[in-house]
Amino acid sequence: MGGKLVVFEGIDGSGKTTVHNILKEMLSDYDCFVFSKEPTDGACGRKVREILSSGGSQKELLRVILQDRVEHVDKLINPALVQGKVVVLDRYFISNVVYQGRSSFDMNYILVMNRIIAPEPDLVVYFDVTVEEALKRLMASRKEFSVFERDEELRRVKENYEKILGLFRVYYVNAMRSVEEVVQEVMSVLLGLVGDEWRNNKHVMV
Repeated sequence: MGGKLVVFEGIDGSGKTTVHNILKEMLSDYDCFVFSKEPTDGACGRKVREILSSGGSQKELLRVILQDRVEHVDKLINPALVQGKVVVLDRYFISNVVYQGRSSFDMNYILVMNRIIAPEPDLVVYFDVTVEEALKRLMASRKEFSVFERDEELRRVKENYEKILGLFRVYYVNAMRSVEEVVQEVMSVLLGLVGDEWRNNKHVMV
């Protein structure tokens, strides 16, 4: 049986990274879950973050993002899926589409480029939050914003999510609630994807 690819998506300030980190710890005893993120912590992922912070070329940014994703798919995502595991990602190519598609590239072009190199997610968990709430959280937690975190940019990104999410199987989470409530709901969704053999025995050799 093949594994499942679950992707956490949402605008900056939606709380998805916080929930991802908490669930990674809470479900650490379950060998069936593999938690990862994009950009990765590899050389290409670090280059992506460098370009994002410096405001470099969008063409170069797309090239490095795709390279990082190819390595991520080959080294972690596909091997885990073949083993029947549930891969849970904090951002995936949908983020690539909605963020760079806000002004730099046509969204369909970025989507096609990604579908050539990366498997489709089995489920997108979308953390739904208003731009106003997201900005309030960002201002409370950070001293500086990236270019993507300004009000107008976040609104464009949210609009792009609304345009593209219909292409995928999506579970919408009301991310306006407390972290504890969101964590419990998303954990139930993840455990619902796991077979009885995993639930009854956390450490199962695949």
